[in-house]
Amino acid sequence: MTTISFHSVKNQTLNSLFALFVMATVILSLYGCAETEGKKKSSSGPSWKSIQADILSQKCTTCHSGGSPAAGLSWEAGKYKEIVTDGKMSQGNPEFKIIEPGDKSKSYAYMKITNNANIVGAQMPLGGQLAQGSIDIIGAWIDAGALEVAEGETAVESETESGEVEVDWAYLQENLLQKKCVQCHNEANATAGLSWADSEYATIVTNGKMNSENTFKIIDPKNSKDSYFYMKISGDSRISGSRMPATGEILDDETLKMVAKWIDDGALEKSTTNKTADDSSSSDSGTSTSGSDSSREATWEYVQANIFAKYCVICHSGEFPMGGMSLEADQYTNVVVNKRLSSTRIPIVNPGNSDGSYIYMKITGDANIKGVQMPAMGGPLSDNDIALIKQWIDVGAPGPMEPNWDFIQSAVFENYCVICHNSVFSYAGLSWEADQYDAIVTSGKLSSEVTSLKLVEPGSKEKSYLYLKITGNAQIKGSRMPGLGVVLDETFISLIGQWIDDGAGVGSSKGGSTSAPSASWDSIQADVLQTKCVTCHGGASPAAGLSWQKDQYDAIVTNGKKGSSGVLLIKPSDSANSYLYQKLTGEPTISGSRMPLGGPYLEQTTIDKIKSWIDAGAPKTATSTSSSSTSTSTSSGSTSTSTAKDTWTTIQSEILKVCTSCHGKTSPAAGLSWEADQYDTIVTNGKTSTTGDKIIAPGKSADSYMYKRITGKATPQMPLGGPYLDDAKLARVAAWIDAGAPK
Repeated sequence: MTTISFHSVKNQTLNSLFALFVMATVILSLYGCAETEGKKKSSSGPSWKSIQADILSQKCTTCHSGGSPAAGLSWEAGKYKEIVTDGKMSQGNPEFKIIEPGDKSKSYAYMKITNNANIVGAQMPLGGQLAQGSIDIIGAWIDAGALEVAEGETAVESETESGEVEVDWAYLQENLLQKKCVQCHNEANATAGLSWADSEYATIVTNGKMNSENTFKIIDPKNSKDSYFYMKISGDSRISGSRMPATGEILDDETLKMVAKWIDDGALEKSTTNKTADDSSSSDSGTSTSGSDSSREATWEYVQANIFAKYCVICHSGEFPMGGMSLEADQYTNVVVNKRLSSTRIPIVNPGNSDGSYIYMKITGDANIKGVQMPAMGGPLSDNDIALIKQWIDVGAPGPMEPNWDFIQSAVFENYCVICHNSVFSYAGLSWEADQYDAIVTSGKLSSEVTSLKLVEPGSKEKSYLYLKITGNAQIKGSRMPGLGVVLDETFISLIGQWIDDGAGVGSSKGGSTSAPSASWDSIQADVLQTKCVTCHGGASPAAGLSWQKDQYDAIVTNGKKGSSGVLLIKPSDSANSYLYQKLTGEPTISGSRMPLGGPYLEQTTIDKIKSWIDAGAPKTATSTSSSSTSTSTSSGSTSTSTAKDTWTTIQSEILKVCTSCHGKTSPAAGLSWEADQYDTIVTNGKTSTTGDKIIAPGKSADSYMYKRITGKATPQMPLGGPYLDDAKLARVAAWIDAGAPK
């Protein structure tokens, strides 16, 4: 295989980049004038419809949408008339219109994204500027008259006179049911006998489906008050069971109002403004496989270096890529393996199915895409390039990854399994979280259903219960996994099988070896004590006067802290006489209850790991000398690194600053601002979330709602839509909170 460096290709393009941007306005003014033979669709230039779909909806509507948009400005699809036609003025600088058709230099929106001297406040978007390609497209659109639709485009979804989008079944599906409900309520696994799949409108609404108690209709058109669905999501006192969604999330008032209005307006299947949404049909594929050069390889490396790097990464790269999607060389897992969805909920790349891949639809100008055909600058791709991308996708979109635990866990287990199999719920006594490699693979954890089989038998997928479960083998008990009627893609099944047959290696998180480093205080505290104990044994007033926080090693081990019975908590090299070990195993000599209090108790493999650590002398750090490991100790034995302990000032400026793009001073999302001056409001005064939890509970990171959200323990995980905070930043936030959240 020919190896072509992404960086070398990128460097070759830099010399022509300046010239490309100089020509950008000319290119865009001619956008779509010449139609390329064999393509399904050719746009005549940027329009409100394409810019709103490709840029504004991705970068701006997180804050600028809904009933109370930031700065009184919504960038939602139906706002063209208000902003452009009616000439909406800026709140920041009322001298300028938001959009001045024909003159970007007098358009406040363009000033904000280019950081013009006339703006008030920060450059937009908050947290990072748009790619230059996106800025050029917006500028060209304004200078060309800021058209609502380009030639050949259908009209933008209209709004009612009140400014609200007319809600119908399709809108409800896209904006609520598919996101919050169908995970449990689907055709294959209809929890409570109810499926919220798109095809169920007639069953639920037309035929008047009743709830499981047969007391109320699920949807009673024109009567939201007595519609059981609305009762469940609003927490009506007449419901049985829990309020929905089952995750414990409480829907916001805008969503509840939307549902109530849809029901009270008659629970329409299709509104008058959305009747043509599905009427268009695509033409033939229009792609050509002729002229393919056998030296052109259908691999991620070749396609990325020779096509994406040349034509796409100008906009789709960096920390804030256009559309939230990067096509840089290191993004294979994010784009392909994790099956990242487009804004239309179609996978960007659907291995084995080019026609069902949004990237292929975009480069061929498929009639079902949002926005313009790609690449947006420089014209459509050649037939040969399109044919190569099609071939690459149809042969399975092969990439550079070798399957290992890290790769399989992040790509498969994290997305399909940990919702039920985690440290909190541990369904069937099993967690598939990232820290479970030793428990499952190294220690050879057995299946609870067929106890003669290990979950993972390195070297033999046929003897691994995990593989049998995901393939629906006749030997399994219970249902095929994942649950909820989901069947894993054959690509994932093949990768898991290959991983097991190759020895079920762990991957890079443990130095790239299949063997784990020896246990240490650092690993035991992070993997066990932090997650299982510090909820009670942490903070300024820990239970029984005992804290298991990370900085307590010297107090507990070095200085020989004793438990309530007078026995050393940790007696190095003697687990049998260590009170921690006795409490975890429930020895009859202990006082009080076995720990963790009330259960579930630790798995035997975890207890054995703690025993081995104590018997090895209870070392503070791992004995591994791998150059890739990061030491957290100094020669003096201090647990501090070269950086000082965090305070509100450092946490806010270095980590939480990314949150202020939505949670800023003006109309902050959820009424919560993470600006620098909010310490007293959040910490000192104990601001609470909608669930009643403190946003920051000093001394208890596990009880802090902010920490739950950034770690994904509460949903949706923050920052909304990613990229999420890395482990190092999460550890800093946890340590800061557990230290009392000092200002």
